[in-house]
Amino acid sequence: MNTSKPDSNTSTHTLNASKSRRASVWTLVFVLGISFGLLLGQFQRADGTFSVQAGLDFFAGKAGEARIDDSTFSTIWERIHEAYVTQPVDDSALLYSAVSGMVAGLGDPYSVYFNPDDAKDFLSEIHGEFSGVGAQIDSKDGYITVVAPQPESPAEKAGIRAGDRILFVDGVDVSGMSVSEVVDRIRGDKGTTVKLTLWRVEMAEPFEISIVRDTIQIASVKWEWLQEKKIAHIAVSSFSDDTVALFADALGTIVTEHSAGVIIDLRNNPGGYLQGAVDIASTLLDKGSPVLYEQHADGTEKVYSTEDNPTLSTTPIVVLVNEGSASAAEILAGALKDHNRAVLIGTTTFGKGSVQEVKNFSDGSLLKLTIAHWLTPNRSLIQDTGVAPHYIVDSTEEDSTNGRDPQLDAAQLFLTDRSAFDSQFTENK
Repeated sequence: MNTSKPDSNTSTHTLNASKSRRASVWTLVFVLGISFGLLLGQFQRADGTFSVQAGLDFFAGKAGEARIDDSTFSTIWERIHEAYVTQPVDDSALLYSAVSGMVAGLGDPYSVYFNPDDAKDFLSEIHGEFSGVGAQIDSKDGYITVVAPQPESPAEKAGIRAGDRILFVDGVDVSGMSVSEVVDRIRGDKGTTVKLTLWRVEMAEPFEISIVRDTIQIASVKWEWLQEKKIAHIAVSSFSDDTVALFADALGTIVTEHSAGVIIDLRNNPGGYLQGAVDIASTLLDKGSPVLYEQHADGTEKVYSTEDNPTLSTTPIVVLVNEGSASAAEILAGALKDHNRAVLIGTTTFGKGSVQEVKNFSDGSLLKLTIAHWLTPNRSLIQDTGVAPHYIVDSTEEDSTNGRDPQLDAAQLFLTDRSAFDSQFTENK
């Protein structure tokens, strides 16, 4: 499972920019940067080993500033080495855990410190391939919750749905665990099995699903013609390394075929690189249109605006969203909604509207820290609220089981027969 999904672009990246340029700055659900010499770097030797005394001095000094007895950390450290039943203890593991606990003390499920091993797993997801069950999870309302299963993943094939709450992993209660801890338990080698105990809102009791892990390879954009090339359906499953280029390729074909309408499907899209969402918005909105505002703790704001003339300027657009649409997907949906460029159909989105900065350290560890909140062009807060569609259309488990897609059907009807659509659906106000 992913802890979060991102992609890389510079702030001036255009739709057709090269991959090397896109990789120069990582921004999205995370603003990715490189920084050395912070936290662990302050007490790590040049050879990568730890100076334990420097670590003790660092934590003791900071504890003093917080009005905690500055001997507490060193006393506990010494007691562990004197009395813990299994010796010797791993000093580096203790220090990594100390930093992890410090970040966890923020009480923010999106701020996480990854030790080098966990950092490798996290970064592998950014590049679109990893081993697991293929579902995005996050913390919501105090529960570990499935944001979205990846299309055609083991999780989707096993019947996992957006909104499912994970209660147990292989019989272990995960309440109180961080998202990264639950991810670690769910991940495993290809071919092995993990058993999840889930709760679903329409189910009377929790239920179990066993899933065989596999290598998850994510193609982030797929598209097809509908109704004899009258309508193009573009499904964007995440904002990853390949998303902007694949979306551009799709639009190039759609424009030459003079499509009567386009459906951009952001359902179960857990997010990804912020700049990817901005770049795609640039193909659909007028040049200079604000896509989002980024609000920081010090009161400063950064505006992200489109930088190019749109590829698709007048073709009608419907955007499909649901409770599995999160983060960068909500940014794109909110921008198209606020600029009256698209009609949104489906259900209210997840409500993940905060910015995480990811800093890499010389030992291979990394820190993911919330540094800002996102606002839509009309200054609507996304965090914990989500983006509401113009028209609420539900899709049930029974629909899925029977091969029905009422949300996609509604989108097609909107684009082909507006009067028939209006007779069936009432706008959400």
